[in-house]
Amino acid sequence: MKRLVLSEQSLAQVAFWRKSFWQASPAWGDAAFRKRFFWVCYGLVILALVVKAFFSNFALTLNFYPDTCIPKSRVMLLDLRGFASVREFQRGDVVSFKVDQMQRFFPKETIYAKYVGGVEGDRVVVKDGVISVNGKQWGKLALVSMKKLPGPMSRYDRAFTVGKDELLMLGTHEKSYDGRYWGVVKKEEIIGRAHPIF
Repeated sequence: MKRLVLSEQSLAQVAFWRKSFWQASPAWGDAAFRKRFFWVCYGLVILALVVKAFFSNFALTLNFYPDTCIPKSRVMLLDLRGFASVREFQRGDVVSFKVDQMQRFFPKETIYAKYVGGVEGDRVVVKDGVISVNGKQWGKLALVSMKKLPGPMSRYDRAFTVGKDELLMLGTHEKSYDGRYWGVVKKEEIIGRAHPIF
């Protein structure tokens, strides 16, 4: 094993730079300076803990796709704290989730956010290229008309009732790929609330 041997010249240079550093440094003997230094360090530690706690419970997402299914959703804040029950979500809430069905257009680990279009007990009908919830039309199946999804349109026709611990997730944009094509989201696929920022 080789030992590091410093020459007298090297030792002199180290001593010089060490002396120069302390001469250029603040007067550590000054009690007022030490007090200010302590509180600055204390504040930085607190700030670091707050930032860590925040991002343990929340996440910011960026959406660079040209078409968004939710207005003002280029930047969104996701609540990662979970939820007590699916029943706490209401129609019109924005909720984040992960489902395998979306992999047709997006990478596997992508987190999605859309409106709650249907909750437990709601009757959903998809017929003739239109989706309705409780008799009220939500939108069309435009991706089939645009040939982004295989036809014929009738292959998507169905009627069902949203079950317990399920949500029907829908977007407002005509190109939104959502529950009108693949159905409901299960409890275990739901992440939590999402808050569009801009």
